[in-house]
Amino acid sequence: MKKITFKTGLLIYAIVLALVIGALLLGLRGILVKYEKAQAYNLVEGFVKELESNLVFNNIEASGQHIDYSAFSKFEDKDSVIKNYVSVFGGKKLEYALSSQSYDANRPVYIIHSGDLIAGELELNLVSEEIKLDMLSVPTWAISKFTPDLSAIGKTYAVTVPKEYAVKINGHLLSEEDIVSEENGVCAYMVKGLSAEPAVQITDGEGQDVHYTVAKSEQSDRLYNIKSDYIILNFTIPSSFAINTDKKMTATAAGDLTTYSVVFRTMPDSGLMNEQFVITDFAGNVMKFIDKDGAPVPEYYEYTLICPDTLTARIGTKAIDRTNAEKLPIELKQYAEVNSLLKCSFFTIAPIITEDDGSGAAFAITDNAGNEVPYTLSNGVVSVEARDIEITVPDNFGLLIAGSAPDVEGTVKDIREYEDVKQYTNVPKAVTYVLKGQYCPVKLDITDNRGDSSVRYAFDEVKILEQSGSDDVPAGLAAFYSAGVTEPGSGKINPLYYGKQYSYFMTNDIAGDTNGYWAIRKYIYNGSYLDTSCKAWATGVDITFLGRHVFDNPPFSKESVKNYVMLADDCFYCDIYFVKSFTVTSNGVHRDDIFYKRIYFKYCDDDKDGKNTWVIIHMGDLT
Repeated sequence: MKKITFKTGLLIYAIVLALVIGALLLGLRGILVKYEKAQAYNLVEGFVKELESNLVFNNIEASGQHIDYSAFSKFEDKDSVIKNYVSVFGGKKLEYALSSQSYDANRPVYIIHSGDLIAGELELNLVSEEIKLDMLSVPTWAISKFTPDLSAIGKTYAVTVPKEYAVKINGHLLSEEDIVSEENGVCAYMVKGLSAEPAVQITDGEGQDVHYTVAKSEQSDRLYNIKSDYIILNFTIPSSFAINTDKKMTATAAGDLTTYSVVFRTMPDSGLMNEQFVITDFAGNVMKFIDKDGAPVPEYYEYTLICPDTLTARIGTKAIDRTNAEKLPIELKQYAEVNSLLKCSFFTIAPIITEDDGSGAAFAITDNAGNEVPYTLSNGVVSVEARDIEITVPDNFGLLIAGSAPDVEGTVKDIREYEDVKQYTNVPKAVTYVLKGQYCPVKLDITDNRGDSSVRYAFDEVKILEQSGSDDVPAGLAAFYSAGVTEPGSGKINPLYYGKQYSYFMTNDIAGDTNGYWAIRKYIYNGSYLDTSCKAWATGVDITFLGRHVFDNPPFSKESVKNYVMLADDCFYCDIYFVKSFTVTSNGVHRDDIFYKRIYFKYCDDDKDGKNTWVIIHMGDLT
């Protein structure tokens, strides 16, 4: 009995144990099945099947799957792109593989493809994770997003246009974010993922439509090149020039020059460029364009200017800026206030005009006082060259050079006008000063024989030989002067009367022996060349040929005595003018003899009889 009981118990235990083990195995199998179904590839595989059967885009809202449309072209309608995508991948056997770029285990990325054609990327997201049997993790996955790859179905359009052009694709304006490269003002736009040939519109900077071409690239069947018609014209002009235009331009400065880039649909005509571009130099002159190798080129001229820092160079009223000019040191010259020569460049529209043609564009170099300074122009170089300045003044004049007495030795010479006078009285001599190597005009303060001062600027030669005269009787002569008729020996003198007496003598109308010689002799310095010539005239045969005549009443007209100059206390000269009118008796011809002479007078005892008288020592014709 006891034995049966043991066997029965053992059997019961075995049955119970088998039931427990069976239950455990069934539970474990359920966990394993759940674990297997929870693996990511199952979710991917299900998505792939839906993609194969074209259900992905239809079931998106119901399934909660997220499709990333960022890869779709912004230039096309989404439904059109989806339709084209489905036509390519629908019904094809798709495969998948974990992407080599999938680094996050909680967010794996799978590449879905059909052979070499990539359909897109599927990204999963680990939602939760349940631990079973203290060791087995059962994940819960969800689709984060699917990003379709349109490279297999879309076409890429490369658009090449100048930056000033505007491009619209299917009505959408291309922006800077669509630019893939830019060089020399030309932009390359890249438009990807277009499923159909787009509508293209290209306009220039003025809003005008521009012709373009579309061509398939030799590199790929899905790459097309769109090129517009354009010509980029680059012209370089001085930066100091001004441009007035409605055209869009880009400017690049380099030193004194600026290069402007302008886009044209076709090459412009040189003769019409000034209608679009009014370019003026800094003096306001308008530049022209010339044709060079079929392209318009601006015509201007560059010069190099070298002149002292104290001078100002102008074109018209505009001064040339020499602020940043190169300095060329020179030795400081005597009197000239020059520290250095300045070398710079300047630009003009036309060659330098040496004389004002009325346009106001004359070129000139002036000193600080506004006096023009000579210059030379050779091979585009304008320069003021050092030269010697020669200054000649009478020795009875005062002279200051740059405010100081001359510190160079002067050369003294006789003045030719006084050649026939110097033997009778002390006469002024000419003093010449030579200033070597002057770059600028030199200021001269000159005080003449009458004590009057004046300022002059000398750049080459100043030559003064004439004394300063007065139309009024000088103070030193006033005590001897008489307005009436005076005879020699009276101590008084009327220069006009002396001149008339000499005129009478020359037409044999003065009374006295030897055809009036002894009468006129009282007015002429004894023994002078005038005395000798008067005696020769009175005793010569020529005086006998003078015809009889009758004087007008009065015989003299238009009388004047001017330019009184006191050479010394006892010597002066003046310029005498009158007209003597008469009629020749034999033929009735009326004549006007013009008397215009400079007559020199001296108060002296020429006869050595102890009496001083006013006598003529020299006379010369004036014109």
